[in-house]
Amino acid sequence: MLTSNLSIVFQGPVDVMTGQVYHALRQTRRAFPEAEMIVSTWRQTPAEDSLLTVRLQAMGVRLVLSDDPGPLVGEDASGRWHCNLNRLRQSTLAGLDAASHPLAIKLRTDTWLSSRALLCLLEQAVLQDAGPPRPPAYRVFRRRVINATWFARDPKGSLPFLYHPGDILLAGLTADVRLFFSAPPADASLFRPARMPGLWCAWRYVPEQWFWVHAIAQVTGRPRWAGNFSTSAQDVGDSEQFYLANFMPFTPRQLGLHWPKYWRRYPLRGLFSLYTPTRWRHRAGDGRPAPVRALFSRLLTGLWRGGYRLRAQLLRHPGLRRLAKRLFTTHRG
Repeated sequence: MLTSNLSIVFQGPVDVMTGQVYHALRQTRRAFPEAEMIVSTWRQTPAEDSLLTVRLQAMGVRLVLSDDPGPLVGEDASGRWHCNLNRLRQSTLAGLDAASHPLAIKLRTDTWLSSRALLCLLEQAVLQDAGPPRPPAYRVFRRRVINATWFARDPKGSLPFLYHPGDILLAGLTADVRLFFSAPPADASLFRPARMPGLWCAWRYVPEQWFWVHAIAQVTGRPRWAGNFSTSAQDVGDSEQFYLANFMPFTPRQLGLHWPKYWRRYPLRGLFSLYTPTRWRHRAGDGRPAPVRALFSRLLTGLWRGGYRLRAQLLRHPGLRRLAKRLFTTHRG
């Protein structure tokens, strides 16, 4: 069966005394009773690590522990900025390295799957390699990787983030998912505030961008994209083609994916900046949207883009950045 060839890796922090991660594991285990399940997190105290090991073993879940590399810290006139890129990289790679099956799903420890919908998608999109043709010049993965639409940025959308697939859920060949996270560790030189029409970003690359541009360079030998201050027409076109050739986005509902934190902290953030399955199929050459729907989407995308450009102008002021950081920034690896 497909599930006997599947490893599900949960990555992120774990509070051994609370029920959140145990709930996520139980829900996912109900949907995938035969899959290998792994939790990859950081060492805490010996007593906490021992208790977590015992609790997960009772659930049939393997525990992988890594030393916590800590956050990256950058500073500007508005204060200090934290980025958990190295935490995400180290714990995800450790979990994927422990995976023993040819197919893998990468999740966060605060997410879960409540249905087996992904099995059909893995069969069609990955094993059968269904979908529009993949231009050889833009192939990075052996097969397309399934991607949740959460934070899968459309370079032609309302926010000008390029090379930014979502990292909330990735599912595909284990070797391909591992390749995505195989970038080297980053250092504080990553902090280089980027200012452009519609975007103010504290980092030259956010984690998803760092991973993706390094994977592309590793496989294709192409120079890495320069980062969040480079948005030429060629950059936009290449960003889209690499996404279309290597990822296939699905909505959380289609995936059976649950992430309560999204609705608490991020509802409607980045609206009209994400790939939708319909938009992806249209761009990849697999069908066209209805003309009225396409026009409506363009109008709303343009409206939101104008709002983001105003926000980017406001964020040039350190005081407003400090306020925005307090209101909207969360730290998690």
